[in-house]
Amino acid sequence: MSRRSNRFAAENATNAPNPQHDPIRRKRLMLWIPTSSSVLPSGGFMAQAAEGYDMVMQLNIGDHTSSEAEYIAFPARHLRTVRWARTRALWVARNKPAADVYYRGLPGGRSLTELLADSSIWVNYAATMPHFGETNAVSGKEIAISERSFRIGRWTVLATLVHELAHSNGADGEPSRAAEEAVLACGMGYRSERASGSDDPFTPYDPTISG
Repeated sequence: MSRRSNRFAAENATNAPNPQHDPIRRKRLMLWIPTSSSVLPSGGFMAQAAEGYDMVMQLNIGDHTSSEAEYIAFPARHLRTVRWARTRALWVARNKPAADVYYRGLPGGRSLTELLADSSIWVNYAATMPHFGETNAVSGKEIAISERSFRIGRWTVLATLVHELAHSNGADGEPSRAAEEAVLACGMGYRSERASGSDDPFTPYDPTISG
């Protein structure tokens, strides 16, 4: 399960995430403050498309029936956001080495890059789920992102996605915080949050979240 938040500048953070396996969890966000390195000259966000990858994690756009009845296709209004989240996760895997290092330390032993290239993993929509997201089982391949995450914003959707991919890679549910720690390893929080156990409401990462 997963997330929340408001605004985040962790790409500018000097206390970048420690790549070591050290479990934790999160909240989420509505607006991200981009750095010059994340903005194209045209002013748009750097978004390296999923195109060019031989295989990629799948988004349910109506071409998949999940084993979980409440996991359904994304409505058209959310497709742009969830595609952006997948693209950004691919960017994180390429540009933040701590992410792959952290994921390899989880029980499944796979990197974030490998998980994102696994076309047997399906990401679905959940309209009425009370929490931010869910994976059907530890090491499961059916993920759901809730309407609650979309209401907060795209960085919450991204944080939920990487959190749930940690569960797909063997991270336990409660009381473990290993899945939320993946959000930190992906650069969406501060090590000071983990050290203090206090949530910064302006980052997607939340050290108080477990499961």
